[in-house]
Amino acid sequence: MYSYSIHDSFKLLKNITYGFNINFHFLPFITEGKLLKFVDTYISANYGTNYMKLGPYMSGGVEIVETSYNTDQGIGGGIALYPIDKLGIFTEYTFGHYFFKGNHRFKVGLIYRF
Repeated sequence: MYSYSIHDSFKLLKNITYGFNINFHFLPFITEGKLLKFVDTYISANYGTNYMKLGPYMSGGVEIVETSYNTDQGIGGGIALYPIDKLGIFTEYTFGHYFFKGNHRFKVGLIYRF
């Protein structure tokens, strides 16, 4: 993921994020049948890092460029519901160390199952 944003005092922030995510889908080991068509539950673990570059910007007549590497890691779980055959909605909660948003991450979205 690569993004630009404007940081405080109109400094340009460039951010590159990369990492991996592992999901263990445990419901097939517990039950069989039609329930698996509509519900999917999983345990998730993730680890990644991001590179941030702030600048260049002027401060006191000097051009400044700040860079940093930060790690993100967490564990959690999620559930997906499929009201339509392959299209569904999901929610996921993870707890860990996240650089931008503290120790908790909550996601909600659409999912397409292949």
